[in-house]
Amino acid sequence: MMENKYIRADLLMNKIAESAFFSAAEKGKIRAAIENEPGEDVKPVVHAHWVYGYTFPDGQYRKCSACNELIKAVANDGNFCGHCGAKMDEEEDDEE
Repeated sequence: MMENKYIRADLLMNKIAESAFFSAAEKGKIRAAIENEPGEDVKPVVHAHWVYGYTFPDGQYRKCSACNELIKAVANDGNFCGHCGAKMDEEEDDEE
């Protein structure tokens, strides 16, 4: 069984429309099938990284590079921003 894969339906329909493999009637049926398929409730993944070096009297903090929110650093909390949900898999910028 194929694993779920979310794609851009508009780009797929453009590729099918440009294809010489399908007849005009087949392209119309494929387009209708794609348009009639219910959509999923998904959102784009925001990739970010932690910016370290914020020390306050109550502890260490780090800032999300996506939303710039300061988050108190605690053990093993690091794969997602607790404020905006950004995925912390981006390479750090040397500029910061």
